[in-house]
Amino acid sequence: MCKAGVEMTFTILTNVGQNNLGQIALKMGVMRKLMNGFLFVALLSFKTNGQQMRSNWQEQLKPCEVEIPLHYATKNQSKLIEAAEKYRGVELILVTIDKKNGPSYKSYYLERFQGDFGPSAYLVKSEYIDQDRRPEHVIFLRYNPKDHTFYKADCFRDNSASQALKHNENHN
Repeated sequence: MCKAGVEMTFTILTNVGQNNLGQIALKMGVMRKLMNGFLFVALLSFKTNGQQMRSNWQEQLKPCEVEIPLHYATKNQSKLIEAAEKYRGVELILVTIDKKNGPSYKSYYLERFQGDFGPSAYLVKSEYIDQDRRPEHVIFLRYNPKDHTFYKADCFRDNSASQALKHNENHN
């Protein structure tokens, strides 16, 4: 009887222990779900605020935006050449969105040139437009439409939304 009583007591304590653990695990699972939900809502609100702040200046500058397909792939050269002809002599602003530093801009001209593989175009820093071309004056940008947007410079400068962006002297 003593042995049976010990086994019974052990079984009861084990069941009680498992039941408490089950309740604790259930409470922890509920808390984890609540925390995940809270974090999701918090991150969503931060992202929405950031997108809203970003889109405010972008929406205000939308009338100044120009389409420059600055892809150097052979299949896109005709579009790039057309853009170079269309914006010949027009100063352009390139806004670059950096995740760490935010948006900044630099002014360029888009110029057509004849290369070994046919016609193409490159960006020339505005301060060098009246000088002979040297390699440090010319930019072949790793263009990404998500991070880079072109605007007509006169429209950009006249728009109050451009005041929120910083001019980047070292921008390549």
